[in-house]
Amino acid sequence: MADRLGIEKESLLDVVPLGYWSHLLSVDNIVRHVSYRLDGKRQGPTDAATMDNMDVIHADGSMAFSKEHSESFRTILLSRGVTNMFPTRTPSIRIPSSVRPR
Repeated sequence: MADRLGIEKESLLDVVPLGYWSHLLSVDNIVRHVSYRLDGKRQGPTDAATMDNMDVIHADGSMAFSKEHSESFRTILLSRGVTNMFPTRTPSIRIPSSVRPR
């Protein structure tokens, strides 16, 4: 189109911002999958309800996050100052008010 209009063409780097390309791939995800392959871990069917290092998608479509994935949420939330979602002491047993003796 620039040729037809007789104007100078813009370079691809000027037209498409660098941030656009960075959203198309996740370096963390690539590193994690390569390390899984090197460790001999493979994705595939499982009967496990949860796993330490891989998320599990159950037959009903629900998902169980791995311990590793859950810890990554904890790190992100704590770095943003969210502290009320994590226990600071040993959890106690909560008794519903309808069951408590009066």
